[in-house]
Amino acid sequence: MAEHRAEPVGHERQWYSVRRVIQHRPGTFEERITLWLSLSSEEAVELSAAEAEEYAQTLEAEDLGLAQCFLLDDFLLRLAQYDRPAQLPPAVSSGAEVFSLIRDVQMDAGAYLRTYFATGNERHPSTD
Repeated sequence: MAEHRAEPVGHERQWYSVRRVIQHRPGTFEERITLWLSLSSEEAVELSAAEAEEYAQTLEAEDLGLAQCFLLDDFLLRLAQYDRPAQLPPAVSSGAEVFSLIRDVQMDAGAYLRTYFATGNERHPSTD
C-alpha cells in the first residue's frame, strides 16, 4: 500500500521520508518514519521496505507493507523562504529513523491499518 508524491524534474537524488508500520506482537504496532536520499519516491519506498524487513526480523516482528512517502525537498525549499536552513544536518544519513511511536491496541493488523491509515477520509497528493 504505497502512496507517492509527484516526482521532481531531473535526476538528482532528493530527501524523502517514508512512514511504515511494524507489528511487534498481536496488538502492538510501531509507526516509524525514516529518511531516504534517493532518485524517486519508488526508490525511497523500496529502500525503506528493505530496511523495515531487516528491522522487523531483528525484533521478531513484521512489516505490514504500508508505505507513505513524502518528498522532503519541497518542505526544505519552503523552509528556505523563511531564512531557515534548507538542508538536513550533516549527521543525518539515508535510512535514519526520525520518528517512532508504539501503540498497544486490541485489534488485528488489518483493523489497525483501516482504523489509523485507511479510513476513507484521507487526502493524498496527486501523482499526476
